[in-house]
Amino acid sequence: MSNNAQARTGLFGVGLETYWAQFTGLKEKLLGYQERVRTGIESCGAAVVDAGLVDNPAVADEIGERQLVTAGEVSAKLLEFHDTFDVAPECEETELDRAARTAVALDKLAAGHDLGSMAYYYCHG
Repeated sequence: MSNNAQARTGLFGVGLETYWAQFTGLKEKLLGYQERVRTGIESCGAAVVDAGLVDNPAVADEIGERQLVTAGEVSAKLLEFHDTFDVAPECEETELDRAARTAVALDKLAAGHDLGSMAYYYCHG
């Protein structure tokens, strides 16, 4: 991204669809938080690419399919994890693999939209 270009920030929220029926107004509350985050980022002069709310596996899979992740990319990201972080031995390989897949997909999402940054939030209740 050139120095004169407007910063572009990716934003998405994470929730659990199961909760929507259990907690009246929770989804709307989370969407409101996401709107406030988006507005705050925009007030700093950045353009926001808002991917919406990811609240179930189908939505996550749809986003993941757009960001195809290869086994080689996952292996490279796992090596990066181990080179960069002190990975605790009790970390399960399946969770490390999931984290690597997510990291690669997010890297591709950021690159594909020429994002200078990415905002992620998790709000529990």
